[in-house]
Amino acid sequence: MIKSVAVFCSASNNVAIEYMNMAYSIGNFLARNEYNVVYGGGEVGLMGALARGVAGVDEGLLSGVSVECLEVEAGSKKFAKVTAHNMSKRKRLMSQQADAYVILPGGFGTLDEMFEVLTLQQLNVEAKPIIIYDEVPLVTHSFVKVMRDLLDGLEKLRVIKETDVKRIQFAYNDTQLLEILRKS
Repeated sequence: MIKSVAVFCSASNNVAIEYMNMAYSIGNFLARNEYNVVYGGGEVGLMGALARGVAGVDEGLLSGVSVECLEVEAGSKKFAKVTAHNMSKRKRLMSQQADAYVILPGGFGTLDEMFEVLTLQQLNVEAKPIIIYDEVPLVTHSFVKVMRDLLDGLEKLRVIKETDVKRIQFAYNDTQLLEILRKS
């Protein structure tokens, strides 16, 4: 049974407002459905929006795993925090706390986190759901489309296998996300 979800996402404020709203909504949705949310500990970008979404739910649980000292406060609520000495330890700590992974739009850090958990699954080190989430319509530049194109291209080059691509699930709305989390 999944109780804790690690969310990998951008720490940039330069992303589209639709993605900021989506991150807030996902944080709020996960908290309302009683999932502990583990994230990178940032207060800006999609990370900050995600944290504010969790904070909007009285019983929401948020665990920040930061590389630097972190004190996140939203209203009267303090969140659990862990400080890692480097990015590798941060990823390991997030993975230890998570029963599933949700990937929102992000840059190199987000991709690094996603590919690390995919590699751990490929090596049979762990078997946790990996879900790429994007509720922004599937258009030319949506995050899901970009990720699907990348994975399909790598598969066509035969550097990854179809079985590896199938380790990733895609969700386009809250209902699909909840179905994946509940059946896993």
